[in-house]
Amino acid sequence: MALKSYGYYALVGAASGIVGGIMVSLFLWGGWMLPALGLLLTSVSLIEGLVVVLVMTTLVGVIYGVAIREKVDSFAASVLIGVGIGFLVWGLGTLILIPLALGFPPVFANPLDHGLSLLAFLVYGISMTLLYRVWLGKKKEKWQYIVPAVVLLIGIISAPLLLRAAVTTSPGNLAVHDGYEVDVVAKNFTYPTSLTFCEEGYVYVAEAGYAYGPKETTPRLLRVDPKGGNIKEISTDFNGPINGLTYKDGMIYVSHRGKISKIDKGGGEVEDLITGLPSHGDHQNNDLLFDPDGKLYFGQGSATNAGIVGDDNYIYGWLQDYPEFHDIPPEDISLRGVNYKSQDLGEILSAEEVETGAFMPFGSRSEKGQEIKGETPGNAAIYRADPDEDYELELYAWGLRNPYGLTFSDKGELFTTVLGYDDRGPRAVEDASDFIYRVEEGGFYGWPDYVGTEPIESDIFQSDRGEELEPLLEDHPEVEEPYASFPPHFSPMKLDIAPGEFAEVGSQEKKEVPKDIGPSDIFVAVFGDGEPMTGETEDPVPAMILRLDPGTEHFYVFLENKGEKPRAGRFGQGLNRPIAVKFDPEGESLYVLDFGVFEFSDMAPNAIPRTGVLWKVTPEN
Repeated sequence: MALKSYGYYALVGAASGIVGGIMVSLFLWGGWMLPALGLLLTSVSLIEGLVVVLVMTTLVGVIYGVAIREKVDSFAASVLIGVGIGFLVWGLGTLILIPLALGFPPVFANPLDHGLSLLAFLVYGISMTLLYRVWLGKKKEKWQYIVPAVVLLIGIISAPLLLRAAVTTSPGNLAVHDGYEVDVVAKNFTYPTSLTFCEEGYVYVAEAGYAYGPKETTPRLLRVDPKGGNIKEISTDFNGPINGLTYKDGMIYVSHRGKISKIDKGGGEVEDLITGLPSHGDHQNNDLLFDPDGKLYFGQGSATNAGIVGDDNYIYGWLQDYPEFHDIPPEDISLRGVNYKSQDLGEILSAEEVETGAFMPFGSRSEKGQEIKGETPGNAAIYRADPDEDYELELYAWGLRNPYGLTFSDKGELFTTVLGYDDRGPRAVEDASDFIYRVEEGGFYGWPDYVGTEPIESDIFQSDRGEELEPLLEDHPEVEEPYASFPPHFSPMKLDIAPGEFAEVGSQEKKEVPKDIGPSDIFVAVFGDGEPMTGETEDPVPAMILRLDPGTEHFYVFLENKGEKPRAGRFGQGLNRPIAVKFDPEGESLYVLDFGVFEFSDMAPNAIPRTGVLWKVTPEN
């Protein structure tokens, strides 16, 4: 009889846990966090995330039923216990077990960064205990049936509300440099990354079709009328992500995963010009532009954070799909035989560790003195292609971890933004700066063994998240110096150089970013940090557009949100994640493209669709 009784209580608890699990799944799905939990079953997947939640919530329900049985007599006690269960599941799961399973330390530093999952599990705990009380059948008050139904209804209603976020924008919430004004051109973009212009004044915007995690949608090339904000779809025939656009002679040139292609500005067939780029990893082929002689330049990012394929690449969503993919050197290199340990997340709940060497597939060791031939195309480089030579690739510079934005000065100097190392993976690097480089042909810029010109084995870069840092390569060319540096995790994205008449408007009495650097009139979009995934920051890096002022050797904040909130968030109004800046052909307006809401909640990237905005900054009349 006792065994039957325990089985009965366990069954009622399991049923309560399942229904509560459905509710919490609706919350997390609406918050775009459910797929990340699928990592515990080796895949960033909606289905596997649902399985993880239902298994966990059902197990909690069984334990509750067996432990409580009929001991709770009041509604208030059930609610109180439900709150406690919600906190316990959230704390043990979100803050401790999930990070540990993914190779991270517990995330006690900023627990309220996970507030949405906390709310979800609190509602789960309450609904589970109330459902258990009702289904146990001891008391049949009507309100005890209504309350759980209302709780589930809240979950059903919340999902679409959370999916559709940040639908309003207000220039009044932005602080812009003296002498300028800001307007919204268009909004509701999904993962926009790039823009360019044609002679008729239209703005072309690319929706990437991908965000780290991964979140995949349809990559789109859109034409925007800046006068009315009307949007027309030009093409969707691309591989996400699209990371770069440029315009030349009636054609739009598109940098999308693994390819450089072109399409007529009015639409039509997409013609591939360059294929086979090594872009299945953390970073892809990025921004592109033509020099005055008509040659095409583009950046190609690294496959990994710091040259080693590791467990963090499961979290970024590609290693499970491309287990043999790794960084390819663009020049011949000789290895020191340094190998790093990683947890093999390719097996469910596996605790197995494997060793991986530089420029090797996951689980493959390197040997001291091992020679690896350079290939074209390789990773972490800038390439040049001549249309008159059938776009044959020529290595322009290398050792650039992720050269994301490109621009030319009026003197023909090539500038690029480079996102520095993250504090993640087996070769985690702490406090690594981001940079702007003035790129010289044939130059080497340090990746994977330098941060700027500082050797990576320096004490300042050693991290508790990974193993001891050692150089990977036997010998290095001379390392070129950065043109400008940013504090860690600023994430400077695309950049442009202001025409003189635009830059001369307004005074320079504005909040400074404390970095002394050489002069040039560069505007750059600051995407901000990815804490806790990419490393810890003392304060969140705010969304902003920075200007490197030629008269003071400082970066100044040109555009930012008003108040102390660093980013607008899901329901705020203002900047979230600026990703591109570009001046129109006349030099009269600066266009700012905001990627939209992009969180790093519960240890995984979490981008929110339809939150991107195109802004325009013009001098006041």
